[in-house]
Amino acid sequence: MAETMTLELTAAESAELQAQIDHYLTEMRRLNEQMARDQERIDTLKDESRVIMAETRVLMEGLQRALSEMSAA
Repeated sequence: MAETMTLELTAAESAELQAQIDHYLTEMRRLNEQMARDQERIDTLKDESRVIMAETRVLMEGLQRALSEMSAA
């Protein structure tokens, strides 16, 4: 049969452990908030890139038409 050991913490050790746990939970929340802000920025940049690419396509098509007309003339 396996023996079970129990670890008794002093009040100071328990308080220190709780403080560390609280610190890590706070840090996890902060990082999750930062990730959410980063994702919002990424989504904004993707949207802006799509608009720029669409505008670029329209300009390129206009230039190609102008060049075709110039070479046909």
